[in-house]
Amino acid sequence: MNTGKRHYAWTIVAALMVLTFVMGYSSSYAIFMVPVSNAFGTTTTAFGLTYTILTYCEVLGAPICAKLYKKYDGRIIITTGIVMTGLCYLLQGFCTAMWQLYVLNAIQGLFAGILVLQLNSEVLSHWFAINIATIIGVASCLRGIGGAVWNGLGGWLIDIVGWRPTFIIFGAAIMIIGVPFCLLLRKDPIEKGLKPYGIEKVDPATYNEDPMKKPGMMLKAMYKQPAFWIFTITIGVATFCNVLYGYLNAFLQTERGLTSTTAGLCNSALMIGGAIFYIVIGRVFDKSPKLATIMCYAGSIIAYPVLIYTKNMSYLGFLICFFLIGTTYQPTGGILYPAMTRDLGGDKDFTMFWALEISVLNFTGALGSTGWGLCLQALGYEATFTLCAALYAASVVAFIAAMAIGRKKWRKLPEWQPGVGVEESAKAKEATA
Repeated sequence: MNTGKRHYAWTIVAALMVLTFVMGYSSSYAIFMVPVSNAFGTTTTAFGLTYTILTYCEVLGAPICAKLYKKYDGRIIITTGIVMTGLCYLLQGFCTAMWQLYVLNAIQGLFAGILVLQLNSEVLSHWFAINIATIIGVASCLRGIGGAVWNGLGGWLIDIVGWRPTFIIFGAAIMIIGVPFCLLLRKDPIEKGLKPYGIEKVDPATYNEDPMKKPGMMLKAMYKQPAFWIFTITIGVATFCNVLYGYLNAFLQTERGLTSTTAGLCNSALMIGGAIFYIVIGRVFDKSPKLATIMCYAGSIIAYPVLIYTKNMSYLGFLICFFLIGTTYQPTGGILYPAMTRDLGGDKDFTMFWALEISVLNFTGALGSTGWGLCLQALGYEATFTLCAALYAASVVAFIAAMAIGRKKWRKLPEWQPGVGVEESAKAKEATA
């Protein structure tokens, strides 16, 4: 266990914190919406399609990247993802038509899945045996801080030098900062001759390093359970709601008259709220999943109506509302959803269960990028923001109900016991191979 020395697990956490800081760039696409749309003479909905394309390609690329990550040196796969992401972002600064942005975002999306959502939960579940939700929250919190920096700096750069140099600067920074820390990562403690951190504090009778020998449901068995469908559909709906965030910057500039700089700083407040709640939600979830779920969504349920129905709001009011929306937008995919997925389905088939939920949230998130744009055109900001808050509230109820059913019924099923269903799943895979 490297007694007397710092466990390498904390080096993994530090590296992931930097990488998630870098990946905060993904929340900055909104600051380019108005200037790029104006430059190309298109609508903001047309620009929103870039995110839709990126996300659909992420749905296709994430399973491929995950398989490559498991089969080959994880550092090579992650480094390739960072380089391709930075290069595609940089090249957007040279685009002369919207279709070129679509192509670059499609390429970027193929490499994005392993970096944005799956990396922390996958790696840290191998390196830590205790307080996994809390650790994932700590490792992920800098994505919010990164988002604050990217948005604040990006809004200022767009006002000073324009959107093209800003794309180029961002792309170069992604590669320069990210690549060195990719090389520190290891997929599993065994690669360093170690055991997971905290394993000596876990009851050997209930803990096994092999996830397939832990309690939980195999994904195939979950398909027969109503709670699985409630949970999966709700993740889709809630993620669809999250993407409305992308139009908040345009709302501030077109409806409230803010500049790129002041609107970008509001986005920074949103990201700071998310960074704080990454840690808060992870810690609370380890003690009370229900309370963590309510806390995570309360910010947006309150902020969206206040934002649209409060006339003549001060700039401080905008900052507070954006901070509250950030407490929902940032921690859901990065900490709340994987924690809820593990709470509902257990550890046995978590990788496949979570991979499925990633595909669902990517799919509906992509729909949200253009769907909310069409909704805004048809209904306006007031009705759209109200609808989003209502859907969030309904999602909280559905999530809590699904997890309650899982705790009450699933854990009593024979399929939940360690090792049950594993052999059948292995035989099925061999038969289809």
